[in-house]
Amino acid sequence: MKRRIYIAAAVFIALIAVVIIANKPWEHSADKLEITEDGRHQIDSYQMDIATAVTLALDDFAQLYPSQKIEALYEYKPIHKERMLFRSLLNNHLFGTNRPMADIIQSTNERKREIEKLVTEAQDEYDITVTEEEVTAYIEEMVDPHYFEEQEAYAAALGIGVAELNHQFDRDLYYFDVLADKLLFARAAEGQFD
Repeated sequence: MKRRIYIAAAVFIALIAVVIIANKPWEHSADKLEITEDGRHQIDSYQMDIATAVTLALDDFAQLYPSQKIEALYEYKPIHKERMLFRSLLNNHLFGTNRPMADIIQSTNERKREIEKLVTEAQDEYDITVTEEEVTAYIEEMVDPHYFEEQEAYAAALGIGVAELNHQFDRDLYYFDVLADKLLFARAAEGQFD
């Protein structure tokens, strides 16, 4: 049971880290920083509602890929570059970071290469693969039992239910979580963390 709690906490921390890294707050110019009364820094000091952010991100995606249908975002691929880009566009609007489109595309391409490198390492060096059954079991055990209002709002903005969000739309995230867990345990078994 404790292992499950630790894994759930690790997944949550990993998702927060992805959001922070994707938005690269350290790259924003000082003129966008506000200092609050208690001395903390804020960027643009607003957060857009999820429905508006999803709409704007979908519009941006359609402009970047005019020949591709939005439905392509809903197709499952373990490494889904278009969905990675969509999430970066979404975060850009949601958190008001106003990153240039070229930076968003570049960071998405870099993130895709990093994930492909990890997948290759897992397969070639450790003979690690991830099955659809493992991803489904992970979602059912680690994701489905937890409820967040933001998750429901996100799913609604995408025009899907929370179950479809968890099991289909965000499935690539959970594929990577399972892969990362297996890779971490394989590296630990080799003594890489002693």
